[in-house]
Amino acid sequence: MKKCWVWMKSRVTRCQCCGSFGATTQRQNTRYVNDAQNFVTLCPRCHEENDAHWEAMWSDYYSGCL
Repeated sequence: MKKCWVWMKSRVTRCQCCGSFGATTQRQNTRYVNDAQNFVTLCPRCHEENDAHWEAMWSDYYSGCL
């Protein structure tokens, strides 16, 4: 039943980035103290772009630590 609800909700949920339907709320690769800021509602395409962005940001951050 839960999977059905998640599927139905994703059909009417809009992406925070592009506004298209089919978005889901997922954790992004951030480490904010306020845990609510670590989640975004994005469509699959925007989520891939978001993951790539944060991967590059963390890579840049860690390269400055060495």
